[in-house]
Amino acid sequence: MVKKAYREIVEILLKNPPISRKDLAKIKRDICKKYSLDSFPRNSDILQMATEDERELVLPFLIKKPSRTLSGVAVVAVMSKPLTCPHGKCTMCPGGPEQDSPQSYTGFEPAAMRGKMYDYDPKEQVLARLQQLEAIGHNTSKIDLILMGGTLPAAPLDYQEFFIKGCLDGVTKKNTKSMEEAISAAEKSKRRCIGITVETRPDTCSLENLKRELDWGITRVELGVQVVSDKVYERINRGHTVQDVANAFKKIRDLGLKVTAHMMAGLPGISWEEELESYKTLMTDSRFIPDELKIYPLMLMENTKLYEEYLAGEYQALTFTETIKRVAEFKANTLPSMRIKRVLRDIPATKIFAGPKKSDLREYAQKFLLESGRVCRCIRCREVGHKQQKGIFPSEESIELVRREYNASGGKEIFLSFEDTSQDIILGFLRLRHPSNDKIISVVKDKPFSIIREVHVYGSVVGIGAQTDRKADWQHKGFGTKLIEEATKISRDEAGSELLLVTSGIGVREYYAKRGFKRLMPYMAKPLK
Repeated sequence: MVKKAYREIVEILLKNPPISRKDLAKIKRDICKKYSLDSFPRNSDILQMATEDERELVLPFLIKKPSRTLSGVAVVAVMSKPLTCPHGKCTMCPGGPEQDSPQSYTGFEPAAMRGKMYDYDPKEQVLARLQQLEAIGHNTSKIDLILMGGTLPAAPLDYQEFFIKGCLDGVTKKNTKSMEEAISAAEKSKRRCIGITVETRPDTCSLENLKRELDWGITRVELGVQVVSDKVYERINRGHTVQDVANAFKKIRDLGLKVTAHMMAGLPGISWEEELESYKTLMTDSRFIPDELKIYPLMLMENTKLYEEYLAGEYQALTFTETIKRVAEFKANTLPSMRIKRVLRDIPATKIFAGPKKSDLREYAQKFLLESGRVCRCIRCREVGHKQQKGIFPSEESIELVRREYNASGGKEIFLSFEDTSQDIILGFLRLRHPSNDKIISVVKDKPFSIIREVHVYGSVVGIGAQTDRKADWQHKGFGTKLIEEATKISRDEAGSELLLVTSGIGVREYYAKRGFKRLMPYMAKPLK
């Protein structure tokens, strides 16, 4: 009886698509009444009663939390086991083995709880998360793995390899015997790992570590910068210097990796004016200028050194109003070539002793900016998927190729993007680097080269090799190919490069091979002369 009821909902959706969520709720209520159902039908249950062809048609009405894949990929966070940082512990840092949670995590974040549930087994965590996403209607053909849990690159090498291999086995649903076999399987699997991100500290970014991570398929490094101030680093027992941050940025960039900076607001030992100046330094000083940002206003946790300082009157936590203003100012000063990936950590309010607790901080900051006549022009705020969710659709006549340039870490960065310039909507972009003179990529020998560090086309996920006629879908419409062609032209004709490298995700190598690139591991490469 229940299955028959759910099947009837599918048929109604196909014949008379609902205009709003209220319409969908009414359809469900009517079916509940007709079949005397004990519970309200879940979208995931209804989806299971659709055929493969029907699923594509009813999915737009039933998908839950559409933002999970609005940026063109399914993000899967995986938590490593509790380990200590080599330097000790920052004063504001929760967690750690003594608290039975990964360091810098409370253990109650969704990813941390999932990690603990599966005894931090990487494969089981990936499988569980993919199952969750698929159950609520998300396409998981393109997966962006995020390796969380403190400082994984400081863990023993055998554990690092075990963890990354396990994540790849989760993507491919295989039990491989070696890292090489896991990578090979992931290159052509049904689900593709389009990128792997690792969280780390600036002082663990040795050339040896970064090159090993590249070999394992890492494409992005999330760097705990927090603030650009040696004075504050000493105050919070950070254990590294501003120069360590600059050195890390340079190596990460010259190897062709992407770099995300974690920045904090409300740290001790710094005024608001100094904090804003620190953020502006990150934006404009050529030693830094990250590709992406995560902004983490300080949340005060019990069982931290800073908590003791707070009780002793030596530290004052931010109010929510202060936090809104600071995040808004950060957003207003963010460059259009950068993406603010997250504002506020995903920590339950009940675990926060003092500081900001409302999870919709980003919306409050956006509202504050609008009321002061300003906007945030970071990539996320301009992404086509997020714009379309608000009913703003790009006009194909207004889409242009936009070029932005800046010097960073001793080299030159060129940010190419397709944008609806009349509405400030970004559909896709490419990051091209002419590297510094350090020549740390040995496989190119003495050839002058340029390197594509990232290609990304936005909009809802369209499966590998699939085509789409839907107005709201922008993947697989040639934008990526055109960006690569423009980068090729710039590298050859302007920079005089003889070789163009791409830092490719494991599952994207086939895409580049079809566009004339060949393996020059760990990169894909195309001769230009």
